[in-house]
Amino acid sequence: WNSRLQGEHGRLVKQIVEDAARKCSNDHQNQTSPTSIRECIVADAMAGVGPFAVPLTSALAPHYHETPIFCHANDLNPISFQYLQKNAKLNKCFQGRLEMYNLDGREFIHNMNQ
Repeated sequence: WNSRLQGEHGRLVKQIVEDAARKCSNDHQNQTSPTSIRECIVADAMAGVGPFAVPLTSALAPHYHETPIFCHANDLNPISFQYLQKNAKLNKCFQGRLEMYNLDGREFIHNMNQ
């Protein structure tokens, strides 16, 4: 985590949420059944303590109920992974929206392709 990047993290989170909301809006217009709405899936191979994963999936976020975003967050560093888990719990990121991994980045990406 680098506090100097906080603005950049916020900008990227906002962009992802806006893109996901646009996709959901298009799905609503084209849906044939209420269950056809797809969620946006984000994979963060080097998530650190979660500066992207946590605000994208937090139940406290204003977009939580309108824009379904699912995030796969990974970090090899066990201490970062521990704080990712702690941040997810403190910010009410539930398992249905956030899956966390403690893997090497290459292994994580390989697993995402399966």
